[in-house]
Amino acid sequence: MGDLQEEYITLALSEGIQNLEQTCRIYQTIISKHSDKVIREAALRGLEGKQKQIKNLLEIANAYNFKVKRGIEWN
Repeated sequence: MGDLQEEYITLALSEGIQNLEQTCRIYQTIISKHSDKVIREAALRGLEGKQKQIKNLLEIANAYNFKVKRGIEWN
């Protein structure tokens, strides 16, 4: 794989993971602020789904040794 292609994939994975992490923070805020059980349960299901997507993307990145950026951490 060429360096430019690898850089593009790394950037795409990093941005995807960062966007999912931002969505997780939104779900966590909803869970902590709303008292309505239906809303909290829906947000919890959404949060779990996004966490699974992050895990899957990290597994892909690790399998190909891509150094993806997560928030301020490097994986």
